[in-house]
Amino acid sequence: MPGALTQKETFRGSDIIGHFLFYFPLGFLFFRARPSLFWAALFSLLYGFSDEIHQWFLSFRSFEWKDIFVDAVSGGIGAVCLYRWKGVGRNG
Repeated sequence: MPGALTQKETFRGSDIIGHFLFYFPLGFLFFRARPSLFWAALFSLLYGFSDEIHQWFLSFRSFEWKDIFVDAVSGGIGAVCLYRWKGVGRNG
Protein backbone atom coordinates (compact mmCIF):
# COMPACT_ATOMS: atom_id res chain seq x y z
CA MET A 1 0.00 0.00 0.00
CA PRO A 2 1.54 3.33 -1.00
CA GLY A 3 2.10 5.98 1.62
CA ALA A 4 0.99 9.59 1.55
CA LEU A 5 2.45 11.89 -1.08
CA THR A 6 5.39 14.01 0.00
CA GLN A 7 5.21 17.79 -0.08
CA LYS A 8 7.39 17.80 -3.20
CA GLU A 9 4.85 15.55 -4.97
CA THR A 10 1.93 17.91 -4.31
CA PHE A 11 1.31 21.62 -4.65
CA ARG A 12 0.87 24.07 -1.80
CA GLY A 13 -2.70 24.04 -0.52
CA SER A 14 -3.66 20.75 -2.15
CA ASP A 15 -4.70 19.31 1.22
CA ILE A 16 -7.07 22.25 1.77
CA ILE A 17 -8.64 21.65 -1.65
CA GLY A 18 -9.07 17.98 -0.77
CA HIS A 19 -10.80 18.80 2.50
CA PHE A 20 -13.03 21.33 0.75
CA LEU A 21 -14.02 18.84 -1.96
CA PHE A 22 -15.09 16.32 0.67
CA TYR A 23 -16.72 18.54 3.31
CA PHE A 24 -18.55 20.93 0.96
CA PRO A 25 -20.89 18.14 -0.27
CA LEU A 26 -21.12 16.79 3.27
CA GLY A 27 -22.50 20.11 4.52
CA PHE A 28 -24.68 20.45 1.42
CA LEU A 29 -26.26 17.03 1.93
CA PHE A 30 -26.58 17.40 5.69
CA PHE A 31 -28.44 20.68 5.16
CA ARG A 32 -30.70 18.92 2.67
CA ALA A 33 -31.56 16.33 5.31
CA ARG A 34 -31.87 18.82 8.17
CA PRO A 35 -32.22 22.46 7.03
CA SER A 36 -30.11 24.17 9.68
CA LEU A 37 -26.93 26.06 8.86
CA PHE A 38 -25.72 25.69 12.45
CA TRP A 39 -26.18 21.92 12.55
CA ALA A 40 -24.63 21.41 9.12
CA ALA A 41 -21.49 23.35 10.13
CA LEU A 42 -21.36 21.64 13.54
CA PHE A 43 -21.72 18.20 11.98
CA SER A 44 -18.89 18.99 9.55
CA LEU A 45 -16.74 20.22 12.45
CA LEU A 46 -17.36 17.09 14.55
CA TYR A 47 -16.86 14.74 11.61
CA GLY A 48 -13.63 16.52 10.73
CA PHE A 49 -12.48 16.33 14.36
CA SER A 50 -13.14 12.58 14.45
CA ASP A 51 -11.22 12.19 11.19
CA GLU A 52 -8.23 14.09 12.62
CA ILE A 53 -8.27 11.92 15.77
CA HIS A 54 -8.19 8.86 13.50
CA GLN A 55 -5.20 10.32 11.62
CA TRP A 56 -3.38 10.92 14.90
CA PHE A 57 -2.93 7.15 15.28
CA LEU A 58 -1.54 6.63 11.77
CA SER A 59 2.21 6.87 11.29
CA PHE A 60 1.96 8.51 7.86
CA ARG A 61 -0.72 11.09 8.80
CA SER A 62 -0.95 13.83 11.42
CA PHE A 63 -3.51 15.72 13.49
CA GLU A 64 -3.94 19.33 12.31
CA TRP A 65 -6.27 21.96 13.78
CA LYS A 66 -6.20 23.84 10.48
CA ASP A 67 -7.88 20.88 8.78
CA ILE A 68 -10.70 20.87 11.32
CA PHE A 69 -11.29 24.56 10.69
CA VAL A 70 -11.31 24.02 6.90
CA ASP A 71 -13.73 21.09 7.33
CA ALA A 72 -16.22 23.16 9.34
CA VAL A 73 -16.02 26.15 7.00
CA SER A 74 -16.35 23.95 3.90
CA GLY A 75 -19.39 22.17 5.31
CA GLY A 76 -20.90 25.52 6.26
CA ILE A 77 -20.30 26.88 2.75
CA GLY A 78 -21.97 23.79 1.26
CA ALA A 79 -25.00 24.34 3.49
CA VAL A 80 -25.15 28.06 2.65
CA CYS A 81 -25.01 27.27 -1.07
CA LEU A 82 -28.04 24.98 -0.81
CA TYR A 83 -29.79 27.53 1.43
CA ARG A 84 -29.26 30.26 -1.17
CA TRP A 85 -30.04 28.00 -4.12
CA LYS A 86 -33.31 26.66 -2.73
CA GLY A 87 -34.31 29.88 -0.97
CA VAL A 88 -35.03 28.06 2.28
CA GLY A 89 -36.97 30.29 4.64
CA ARG A 90 -38.18 32.72 1.94
CA ASN A 91 -41.88 33.40 1.51
CA GLY A 92 -43.26 32.79 -1.95
